Order: sequence, then structure tokens, then C-alpha cells
Amino acid sequence: ETRFPIQENVVYKVADGYYASTSLASKNITISGPQTEIAKIAKVSASAELDSILNEPTSTTANIVLYDKTGNKISTELLTMEFTDVEATISVLPEKTVNVIPEFINKPKGLDLNDDMLTVEPSKILLAGPKEVLDKTDSVKLESIDFATLSNKRYEYDTQGINIPSDCKNISNSTSAKLVLDLSGLSKKTFTVDSFKVSGLSSKYKADVSMNVTVIGSEKELKSLKSSDIEGVIDTSDQSGTVGSVQMPVTFKLSGTDTCWVSGSYKANITISEK
Repeated sequence: ETRFPIQENVVYKVADGYYASTSLASKNITISGPQTEIAKIAKVSASAELDSILNEPTSTTANIVLYDKTGNKISTELLTMEFTDVEATISVLPEKTVNVIPEFINKPKGLDLNDDMLTVEPSKILLAGPKEVLDKTDSVKLESIDFATLSNKRYEYDTQGINIPSDCKNISNSTSAKLVLDLSGLSKKTFTVDSFKVSGLSSKYKADVSMNVTVIGSEKELKSLKSSDIEGVIDTSDQSGTVGSVQMPVTFKLSGTDTCWVSGSYKANITISEK
């Protein structure tokens, strides 16, 4: 006896605005008989044809048909098959075209990314899924991009993953998107930051720190921005009781602008001492 995979061959029509897929109750079948007959089998098919136009899930019985390598049907007279038909379940889901939008972390809320600065391709995809999910879904988001990692350059992301809702299928040809983000029209400037908020530090200790940071923004905004508008935030709560020099990650808050951002990853060497 020999085990063969079953190829699905269920023919049907689907109503406009719906997507269908077929699954078989069994994916393989065992067939036994004379070796000369078994050797003729090139393909095992589960075949059925439905006349109705589908707009909801259904199931049907598909007949097992054997084919040789030239595509001709093989007689099963001398063969014993595990079963002669198999249940085919047809899942039918509504479709919806949704927008593909980028997702950013640490993007300045006032920074407007116009069409010259940002393009996403494809800008739309076709989803299939439960009606109650599609009714609440008008767009899908791409993998997020952290503005803290960006400078005033042009960036191309060729394979940004598309996050789709659970229970939905992306039935477009595109499983990822190409995103072009052109920040080359902006400027950059280095500031020396002396203002730091050190959280988690006991009142009996003090921390001394100063560092240079790179800020990205329009030339006009950078001209009016001052070092005193930039505050570093260091969380030392994990260093309770430590005295001396420690290296800690720093985040930055900018006041007086909502279109600029601090570019890069920073760690401060801070000295903690008793007052």
C-alpha cells in the first residue's frame, strides 16, 4: 500500500465581494493493489462541482479520482482505496479594500509628512474576513518606525510588514509594503544639554551630567530652538543606593517646538554623590 497526498479540485463560483477557500477533511489517502497499478498513479484529486453562486460557507462531497502522468483517469478496479470520497468545506468571507498607513513612534505631533516626504506602496490592500471585523476596519498599519532612529535623510523600507486584524486574510498580492520617507529637506543641529531630570534619585543625592545631542527639524525651527528648551530625562530607580559613576539611557523632551525631534540613542555617564 502507498500513501498519496490529495489535491483539491472543487469548482464553484463566488458572489462579487466575497472570497472563498477550500479545505478537505483528509489531506492524504492510502491506496493498495498490484504494484504495476500503484506505479501508474501520478495524482490523486478530490473533485466536485457546485452550480450555485456562493456567498456563505458550505460543504460538499468530493469524489476521489486517480490520474496518470499524462492526465488520464486511472481505473480503480484493481485498487483498494481507503475511501472513495471526502468532505470539502468551502469557507466564504466578505472582502473589503482598506488603506495601508504607516505607524511611527516618537514622531513629533506637529510634523506634517506631506506626499513629497512620505509614500506607501501599495496604499491599499484587499482583506477577507468576518463581516463584524471588516465593519470596524478601514485601515491597516505597517510595522512601526521609531523617529529617534531617523536623521535628515531619505529612507527606503522595501519590506515593511503589514499588520492585519486577527481572523482576516490579506488576499492582495502584497504581503508587505514599500515605504519611502524623505526627511532630506530638514536640517540638523547639535545642542549641549545641561538640563536633566533625574527621576528615582533620593533627595540626599545629586547627579551631574551634560551632553551633546543632535536635533532634526526645519532650519527655521532649529534657529529659534535653544539648549534650555531641551530636557533630558534619566530614570535611576534601578540604581538605588549607588554612589559614583553609572551609565544610564536618556530620553529627551523638547519645549517650544512640536515639529523637531532628538535623533539617536543616548546614554549618560552620570556621577551620583551625596549632597
